[in-house]
Amino acid sequence: MPEIGRRTLLSGSVLLVAAVAGAGLGLEKSVHHKVAVPPPPPPSALTAVLAQQRRLLAGYDTVAADQPARAAILSALRADVAAQSAAVEAVLQRYPGWRLSQQDAPGASPTGSASPDAAPSASAGNPLASLTELSAAVRSSVASVSQACLSWPATEPNGAVVVPLLGSIAAGLSTHLVELT
Repeated sequence: MPEIGRRTLLSGSVLLVAAVAGAGLGLEKSVHHKVAVPPPPPPSALTAVLAQQRRLLAGYDTVAADQPARAAILSALRADVAAQSAAVEAVLQRYPGWRLSQQDAPGASPTGSASPDAAPSASAGNPLASLTELSAAVRSSVASVSQACLSWPATEPNGAVVVPLLGSIAAGLSTHLVELT
């Protein structure tokens, strides 16, 4: 049997002690798995603006079909609302909670937003049946969008984009009232 030197014995003993100590620490320490927490939803004021815009789109479609003499101007106003809706959807894409909810929604497009010219779904509410109802809905939207713009929190990360957008939408919709009344 070959003779084992002190150096070999000492280095082997140190390795054995280190391995046992490492195994002991590994067994003693518990593993904490991080649980994925879903991101917060987007601000409700912004999703409410989008819902109002979709309702207005349906109203413009209904009223334009009922009043062919005003169809050209109503079509132009509808295009304005469709552009505003697309801008709101683009801002909503900045919120991970919105993107996640759009991926989970049945029939959602890959980008999470529908085409601005697509007809609003039946879930957008009852379409506005007359010019008077449409005008009242636009007036109500101007008031609520203006309020959302003025009360937007200054500390909200996307405020520099959202506040000008809401102000622009309120101003644009208020010009619609001239043509609708």
